[in-house]
Amino acid sequence: MDHLWCEGVLALSPNLPHLEGVNILGYYERPGRFPPFWCWRRIDILLSRRDVFPRLERVDICVSVGSRRLEDVEHRCILEYLPKLYSDGGVYFWGEKGGLPSGL
Repeated sequence: MDHLWCEGVLALSPNLPHLEGVNILGYYERPGRFPPFWCWRRIDILLSRRDVFPRLERVDICVSVGSRRLEDVEHRCILEYLPKLYSDGGVYFWGEKGGLPSGL
């Protein structure tokens, strides 16, 4: 996902005032296919825009690699690239908020 992806998403609908939650689903067959973490930075920039998503309160990330879910260290890596969304308190993994790594 590069800048063209983000621009394309915004071009679909310039204002989504009623959107309250987003589910990000991902499945990768092999660990080497796991997305580079910079793509999460773009998601943070896009979804944290209050002029586009004024009511967004929850982003639920459900990503698995092969037959396993992401581990805590992988969650931590993603959260480091989601500073705006994470600071708003709306980031969940598999519907769970209490399982987020501490120290961020």
